[in-house]
Amino acid sequence: RVPFLGGFLQESRIVYPLQVGQWEATAEKRYDHPELGVSVRYVQSGNSDAWIDVYFYPAGVLSDEQLEAVARSELDGVRNAAAQRGVVESRIGELSPVALTVSQEPDAEPVKGHVVGMVFTQDGQRIPSAMAIVLDRLYFIKGRYSVKDASMEEAGVRLQLQGFFADLVPRLQIVSRGGCWSEMPIQQMAGDVAPAEALMTMSDEDRLNGYVLPDHIVARDPDSDEAKALMLMGMVATERLFPGCVP
Repeated sequence: RVPFLGGFLQESRIVYPLQVGQWEATAEKRYDHPELGVSVRYVQSGNSDAWIDVYFYPAGVLSDEQLEAVARSELDGVRNAAAQRGVVESRIGELSPVALTVSQEPDAEPVKGHVVGMVFTQDGQRIPSAMAIVLDRLYFIKGRYSVKDASMEEAGVRLQLQGFFADLVPRLQIVSRGGCWSEMPIQQMAGDVAPAEALMTMSDEDRLNGYVLPDHIVARDPDSDEAKALMLMGMVATERLFPGCVP
């Protein structure tokens, strides 16, 4: 076992686009505590009545149920913050699941998350807003969309933020290193028969070149590309390969 930050994740690099459609990145903020990550504000040129704040912060490995629980917790935080500012809640829509396509590969997993639209009332003024949160490569990506157009309904702001995320997320690069890259040791093979506990084998015609055991790799040539490929397959088979993590 290793600490989550400083162990499982030792370093992360995030590259985000400076322009998403008509939205331009104008300000980046790095928070003092690493678990809070960074945020970026997107605005439209010449329009000061709308902005989208995007937050990146470490999440780890979560199930769909855990991701939904986080989304509901974030929504509760929005409600509490609004109440503390004296905002009267007028309408908060239902959390809607989203699955964003990030690759054209037929077996590529979509990026999953939730989005919700809301409208608050403060001092008699309607304040439309929306929140989205997705889980991508061990990171939460959360968006808060705020607009001064009092005529917009919660469904409208939700769809606009969802469209922004559909454009943003496929263009992100997120890579991390640390204990999340859990290489399997490669040992020299002795003999030509794989044991019964081998999870998979690699052969060239009739010659065994290597095999995967639950905790290590055995290869005829430990320094070969075949041995490295077998290690990657073994990392997948033993759930040691985490999305976004690199050597």
